[in-house]
Amino acid sequence: MTRYHVGGKVVHEVDLLKLRHWTWRLDIWPFAILYFIWLLAVVPNIDFSDAFIVLGGFAILHILVLLFTAWSVDFKCLVQFRKVNDIHSATSCKIIPSKFSGSKEIVLLHTRKSVVGSSASSTENANEIYFVFRKQCFNFSAEKNTFCKLPYPTKESFGYYLKSTGHGSETKVASATDKWGRNVFDYPQPTFQKLLKEQVMEPFFVFQVFCVGLWCLDEYWYYSLFTLGMLFLFESTMAKGRLKTLTELRRVRVDSQMLIVHRGGKWVKLSGTDLLPGDVVSIGRSGQNGEDKTVPADMLLLAGTAITNEAILTGESTPQWKVSVAGQSLEEKLSIKRDKNHILFGGTKILQHTPDKTFNLKAPDGGCIAVVLRTGFETSQGKLMRTILFSTERVTANSWESGLFILFLLFFAIIAAGYVLKKGLEDPTRSRYKLFLSCSLILTSVIPPELPMELSIAVNTSLIALARRGIFCTEPFRIPFAGKVDICCFDKTGTLTSDDMEFQGVVGLDDDGALQTDMSKLPVHTVQVLASCHALVFVENKLVGDPLEKAALKGINWIYTSDEKALPKKSIKRASSAEEIGMARWWRQREEQGKGRAMMGVGIGAEDEDVDELLAALGYNVQSSDMAMGRGVVGRPSQKHFAIKIRDRLWSVNIVAQKACVPGIWDRSIESGGQAVQIIQRHHFASHLKRMGVIVRIQDQFLAFVKGAPETIQDRLIDVPATYVKTYKKYTRQGSRVLALAYKTLPEMAVSEARSLDRDVVENGLTFAGFAVFNCPIRSDSATVLSELKGSSHDLVMITGDQALTACHVASQVHIITKPALILVRGNNSTDFQWVSPDETEITSYRQFVEKEVEQLSDSRDLCIGGDCFEMLQRSEAVFNVIPYVKVFARVAPEQKELILNTLKTVGRMTLMCGDGTNDVGALKQAHVGIALLNAVLPTQMGEASSQTQPSKSENKAGKSTKPKSVLESSKSVVPANNTATTSNRHLTAAEKQRQKLQKMLDEMNEEGDGRSAPVVKLGDASMASPFTAKHASVAPTLDIIRQGRSTLVTTLQMFKILGLNCLATAYVLSVMNLDGVKLGDVQATISGVFTAAFFLFISHARPLQTLSAARPHPNIFCAYVFLSLTGQFAMHLFFLISSVNEASKYMPEECIEPDSEFHPNLVNTVSYMVNMMIQVATFAVNYMGHPFNQSISENRPFKYALFAAVGFFSVITSDLFRDLNDWLKLVPLPEVIRGKLMLWAMLMFVGCYGWERLLRSLFPGRMPARSRRQKQAAVSLDKKQL
Repeated sequence: MTRYHVGGKVVHEVDLLKLRHWTWRLDIWPFAILYFIWLLAVVPNIDFSDAFIVLGGFAILHILVLLFTAWSVDFKCLVQFRKVNDIHSATSCKIIPSKFSGSKEIVLLHTRKSVVGSSASSTENANEIYFVFRKQCFNFSAEKNTFCKLPYPTKESFGYYLKSTGHGSETKVASATDKWGRNVFDYPQPTFQKLLKEQVMEPFFVFQVFCVGLWCLDEYWYYSLFTLGMLFLFESTMAKGRLKTLTELRRVRVDSQMLIVHRGGKWVKLSGTDLLPGDVVSIGRSGQNGEDKTVPADMLLLAGTAITNEAILTGESTPQWKVSVAGQSLEEKLSIKRDKNHILFGGTKILQHTPDKTFNLKAPDGGCIAVVLRTGFETSQGKLMRTILFSTERVTANSWESGLFILFLLFFAIIAAGYVLKKGLEDPTRSRYKLFLSCSLILTSVIPPELPMELSIAVNTSLIALARRGIFCTEPFRIPFAGKVDICCFDKTGTLTSDDMEFQGVVGLDDDGALQTDMSKLPVHTVQVLASCHALVFVENKLVGDPLEKAALKGINWIYTSDEKALPKKSIKRASSAEEIGMARWWRQREEQGKGRAMMGVGIGAEDEDVDELLAALGYNVQSSDMAMGRGVVGRPSQKHFAIKIRDRLWSVNIVAQKACVPGIWDRSIESGGQAVQIIQRHHFASHLKRMGVIVRIQDQFLAFVKGAPETIQDRLIDVPATYVKTYKKYTRQGSRVLALAYKTLPEMAVSEARSLDRDVVENGLTFAGFAVFNCPIRSDSATVLSELKGSSHDLVMITGDQALTACHVASQVHIITKPALILVRGNNSTDFQWVSPDETEITSYRQFVEKEVEQLSDSRDLCIGGDCFEMLQRSEAVFNVIPYVKVFARVAPEQKELILNTLKTVGRMTLMCGDGTNDVGALKQAHVGIALLNAVLPTQMGEASSQTQPSKSENKAGKSTKPKSVLESSKSVVPANNTATTSNRHLTAAEKQRQKLQKMLDEMNEEGDGRSAPVVKLGDASMASPFTAKHASVAPTLDIIRQGRSTLVTTLQMFKILGLNCLATAYVLSVMNLDGVKLGDVQATISGVFTAAFFLFISHARPLQTLSAARPHPNIFCAYVFLSLTGQFAMHLFFLISSVNEASKYMPEECIEPDSEFHPNLVNTVSYMVNMMIQVATFAVNYMGHPFNQSISENRPFKYALFAAVGFFSVITSDLFRDLNDWLKLVPLPEVIRGKLMLWAMLMFVGCYGWERLLRSLFPGRMPARSRRQKQAAVSLDKKQL
C-alpha cells in the first residue's frame, strides 16, 4: 500500500516516496540523450540556424520540465521520486491536504526513538517515523497502518490529571523534549529577496516573462519593457506585503518569563519556552517583576481559580472565569470544547488568580496549579498563528475556473495558430524562425499579463475595504463565497439581541402567574438564589461577567464583593470620609503585595516607603510630613504609632473597601438589616447541561442554589407546581428570557466536604423558587439588516440555545419568521412528535416517513424545531427532509449547530453563520462564511495625553475616537512625553501603575488598523473562531461581507469577459491579419497596454453599492449568459474589424506586403490600430457591471475619466488634429470617407454590443439556486453510504 488515508482536518492522504538517484531523474537523463542526438545527428545534417532553433526547442522543453517540478508537486513526484510500498524504505512523502488546508506538498520523513511511558501513551521500543506538515507533526501508527497526528495528553480522565506530579526524572524530560520539542513558535524570517524569488517563480509570472521575450524577438521593445516593469512592480508589492505580515507574526513569541515547575519531585524555576506537555506548573497573575503574565501554553487548571483575558484568541473583551477540575468525576474524560472553562489557553493574560491552599501540591509562589496540555504550534494561539501564517499566500477568486477559461481561449488560439502554421508551411520562402515566433505569440496571447494581477486585486480590494470597517479575514479565499451565499444563519443572544439584559421580576410563586416586581415581597431564598447563583467576578475592582447576571443583581438591589459574598445594599456600612477610602485603597494594595497582614501587630513597624504611600493615599503631601496623621511635629510618625493607627482605623473602615471598589477584610459588614451569602463552590454553566449551581453558606447553614432552563430544572424538582409549564411558556411567548430558580438545604458539613460534593447530588431534589424573567432587547439595527438580507434573495435562519417560544418571538420581530409558526415538540407519547403553534391552538401530527410533508408544510408555515428533536431526526434518517425547511432552531447544543450547518452545505446551500466567538466556534468553522462578532465597544479617546496618567470622570466622557493600534503593540509600554510633568507631582503607586497598565491593555485590545495600507491580520484582530472577525456589536458586518463578496464576484466575471474578448481579437489580429501584412507598431502596442492596465485597475476599485439588490450575481464563469455574451460581442467586433480593414485596403496601392517584414506605417495598419482601440474602449464600457452591485460608470470617477481620456485620444488621432502626435504613433492620415465611416461603424458596434449585453442580462438574471435536486442527491448518497 503506497497511499495512507489520514482523513484529518489538515492532512487527507499520504503517499510514500523515495528519491531517485540523480542519474535516473527524468529531468536529467532523457535530456542528456536529446542533447547527444542533437550534437551527432542534427548539427551535421541541417543548417546551423535551423539546428540552433532545434536546440532552442530542446532547451525550452528542459527549462519547462525543471519549472514544472517547482510548480506541480505531482510532476515533481513523477520526475524526481518513485513510489514505494515499504515505509522503512521511503525517504519522503507527498501530502494531500484536506479541503481548504493548502496545496499538495512533499515533506521529508524523519525517524526518532519512540518515547516509552509518555504522559499520553506508551509505545514499544522502536523507531518512530514521522513528518512535519505546516508546523504539525504526524507519526506513523503500525496499529492503524496510517499516519496520526502527534498525540498530546488532552483526552485523559480528570483523575489522571489530578494525580499528575510532572515529569519525575531527567530521562522523562529528555524523552518528552524529543517527542514534543520546545515550546516555541519557530519559523524562519524570510528575506524580501527570497519572497520575491518565490513570487517570480510562479507559473503566471514565468509565462509572462516568456511572452515578453517573444515580443522582444518581434521587436516590440517599449511594449515589452512596460509589461515587464508592471509585472515586477506588482510582484514586489505582493512580496513586501507578505514580508510585513510575517514580520508581525514573528513578534509573537511564547512568553519566556520564569515559572515555577514541578519536576523530579521538587519545584524548580524554568523559562516558559522549556515547558513540556505533562509538566505541572504554578501560574498566577504577575511575573517576577510585577509584569502581566501571559500563559505560555494550554494548561488544565488543577487547583485554584483564575480570570483571563482571551481577547488575543477570540477577540472577546469580556474576561473569562477559569475554575479547577476539582469536583469533576474522576473517570470522565477531558474535552477541550466542552471543558474550556477549566483550561488556560496559551497567549491569554491572567488578570486575577486565587490559589487553592487545600491542594496536595503547594506552590511556593502562591500561584494556581495547572498541568500543561499542549505546547508550541499545537496550542490555541499556535493554531490561530498557523491559520494566519499560511493564509499569506497569493489569493485569487475562482482559480479553478480561471484555468478552465484559459483552456477555453486556448482552443481558439490553437485554431488560429494552426491556420498560420498551415499557410506558412505552404510558402517555402517563409522564414521558419518567424513562423515559429508568430505561432508562439498567438498561443501565448490567450493569457494576458494583467490576469494574475487582476485576480489578486479583486480579492485584495475587498480585504482592504473590510479591514477599514473593522472586519478582518484570515481565509481570503472565502471572499467570493460571500457573494454566493443564499442562506444566512444567526445566533440570537448577543448577536440579534443586545447584551444589555433587563431584569423584569419573578413569576411562578403563586397560582395567578402575576409578575412580581417588588423585590421586598419575594421569598428570601428566591432573592438569595438571584444574588449568589452566578459567575460574576471582580477584575481590577470592577464587576464583570454575564450581563444577565449583573442585571439580576442590580434588580434585587444587592451587591457582590470580591471575596465571593453577596450582600443587600441597605446593610452596608458606608465610608465616612475620603481619608477612609484612601486608607482602604492603600490596604488593598499592601494585601496584594503580601505585606498587609504583617502590619496588623503592634510593634511591627512600617518602612518609610510604606508611610509615604499611605500618606499619599490619604491625600497628604509627602514632603510636608508635619501634617501626617494630624501631628504638629516635624518628621514622620513613629513606626509603632503608625502600626497602632493602622489597626484602629482598619476596624472602622472595614466594608468601606466596598465603596472604594476594594474588598473588605473582616466580616463586619452585616448589620441587623440582612444576611450575607457566602459562595463556597461553583458548578459553572455548561451548554450540554443547561444549568449552573452554587453551594453557599448563610451563617452556619449550607444551601445549594441552582438556576437553568425551565424544562431542565423541571426534572430535578421534588414538587413541580401545577402551573409550572403554563407560566414559563406565557413569558417565553412574549420573547422574554426565563430562568427557573431552585434551591435545597444541605446537611451540616465541613467546607471541604461541601466543595467535594458531586454536582449531580447538588443539583437534584430541589425546591422551586420561581422564574426569573428578563427582557432581552433586540439590537436597534437587527430588524433593518435582516430585512435587507431577506430582500436581497437570502433565506434567514435562527440557531439559538434559547427556548423555542422565545426564539420564535424574536424571529418574528427581525423578519426571520413572516408566516404562522409551528414548533416540533414531543407528543404525549415520548416517541411521537407533533407540530404545535406557539399559542397551542394548532396541532398537526408529524409523520416522519412521509417524504414531502415538511416541504409542503413549509409553504404555508414557518417551522421551528428544538434540540431534543435532532436525535429523532437522525434516528429516522429524516435530517435532509426536515432541516433545510426549518427557520428557527432552538435549544441546540454547539455540536448540533455544526450538524445544521453541515446538513445545509450537503444539500447545496451556500451558508453564512453569524455568532459570537465563544459559543458558536464549531458552526462558524463549518459555514462557508463564518462571522464572529466581538461585541466590542470602540474605545474612547482620553482628550489630552496628560490625562492618560490620571483617570478621571472627564476621561470617561470624552467621545473622540482613538488612533487604532494592534494588540501586538498594545503590550508595549508607551508613555506620552507630556506625562513627565504630571507624574513628577505625585509618584504613582505600584497598584496604580498596574491598574493603568491593565486599563490601557483593555482599552486597546479591540482597536483596529488605520486602513491606509493593505490589511495585515494580527493576533487580536482575528478570532480563532471563524474566518471573518467583526469588531462590532451589531449584525451589520454581514451586509458588508456579502456586499464585498458580490462585488468581488462581479468584478472577476467582468474581468474574464473583457480578457476573453481582448484575447479573441488579439488571436485574430496575430493570425489572419498578420498574414496579410497587418501589424502594430511598438509605440502603438505600448499605448494600448497602458490604457488596458489603467482600465483594469480602475474597474477593480469600483465600490459596491450600499444597498443589497434582490438580483444575484452569476456565481460561475461557465454559464449561458457568459458564453452568449462573448460570442455575440466577438462577432460584432470581428465584423467591424474585417469591414474596416477591407475598406482601408481599397485605398492601398497594389503592392505585395511580406508577412514577416518589419513594421511600416500604412493605411491598413493605421485603421487596424484605431479599430482595435475602439473595440478595446467599447469592451470595457459595455461589460462594466455597475448597478445593482457596484458603482455605475458615472459614479466610478477614475474609470469614467479613463474612458473619456481614451475616447478623447481616439478622437484626436482619428481627426488628425495633431500631426506630430500621429507621426510619433506612426499613423498615416485617413481619407475623409474612411474617417466618417469609422466613426459611424464604431457607434453602431458600441450600440449593438451594449444592446446585446443588456438583453442577455435581462434574460439571464442571477437567481436563487434550485436546491431540491441537490437535496435529493444528498439523501440518495446518504442511503448509499448506509448500505
